[in-house]
Amino acid sequence: MYTFRLNKREMRALRGDSLESVTNEGESHSGVHELSYGQVVVEYGEDVAESLLEYIRSTRINS
Repeated sequence: MYTFRLNKREMRALRGDSLESVTNEGESHSGVHELSYGQVVVEYGEDVAESLLEYIRSTRINS
């Protein structure tokens, strides 16, 4: 299963929150939030999970 590693800006965009409302829940010492694909599906829906996976693939994974 895929694990998303998101910074605070990406978490804010995912949640639709302001920067101040992003909590430290799931945040590592480096300021990275880790969420499994399954967590994203449960909390935000499969469409959001697929969109997030495509975003990660297009911005971080070198082809």
